[in-house]
Parts: sequence; structure tokens; C-alpha cells
Amino acid sequence: MRLFYLFFVFLLLLLLWRSDRAAAVVLSRDRGLQDIVSGVYTPHGVYTPLDKAGSTPRVPAAFLTHSAAATATAAARARATVSIHLLTRQGTLLEFLLLSSHTLLQQQQQQQQEQELHQQQQHQQQQQRQQQEQQQQQQEQHQEQEKEKEEQQQKGDVVCYL
Repeated sequence: MRLFYLFFVFLLLLLLWRSDRAAAVVLSRDRGLQDIVSGVYTPHGVYTPLDKAGSTPRVPAAFLTHSAAATATAAARARATVSIHLLTRQGTLLEFLLLSSHTLLQQQQQQQQEQELHQQQQHQQQQQRQQQEQQQQQQEQHQEQEKEKEEQQQKGDVVCYL
């Protein structure tokens, strides 16, 4: 299971590293992080950063495309690269990885605890059933012994009368 987590973390790091490189390309084409973060998405999915005055939208060369599919792809890449760049820019990439692996470990531990609790409950129920069966058997044996005693007493009474 640890090998799976290590593989997952490795893939996540690889993805973030590649995305960070793509974000650096996008940021180098623009004037900086503030220009990309302070922008709007058009109804067609094209990200258009606002200029520093915040009024006139301008479209950087990285986002100019001719087909609708390419426009949607570019917009999705821009959103992903900006969010990943923000994570790495603020130094929270490692925290994000630690938090995600920690939550996975917590979920696994919680599942194990639930399974153990379920097994304990099943074991207790089985023990209770066995105890009830033993009690019933003892009661039945006791009743049979009482019946035999009564029969012997009745036979003894019959013998005495003869």
C-alpha cells in the first residue's frame, strides 16, 4: 500500500512540475501573475486578463486561437496553470502534497478501524449465540433429567402400591 502512495505522490509531483513549466511559459508571455489572475472568462471560455486599470480586456498572444476547440483547450490550460502556479508561488505545493497524502492515510486508517470494529461486533454476536445455544441445551438437559426423576418416582410409587 505504501508503494501505491509513493507512486501517487510521484505522479502528482510530475504533473505539477510539468504544469509549473507550462505556467512559466504563460507568465513569460504576459506581464506577470497579477495580469493573469485579474482577468475574466468570456462566454466562449477564453480567458482575457484585464489591464492594470481593470477596465479594458486584452487578449494575450498565448490565448489567441482560431478554432473553438483550441480556445476551450487553451482556457482550460490557463486555468490549470494559473492555479498550480499560485500553489507553487506561495510555497504551498509541499503542504498540498503532504495534506493529500495525510488525508489518504487517515481514510485508510478509518477504514481499517471500521473493519476491526465490524469484526469485533461479529465475534461478540457469535459468542452470544454460542452462549444462548449452550444455555438452551443445559435447560433441555435439566428438563429431561426432571422428567426422568418424575418417571422414576411414579414407578417407585407404583411399586410401593403393589
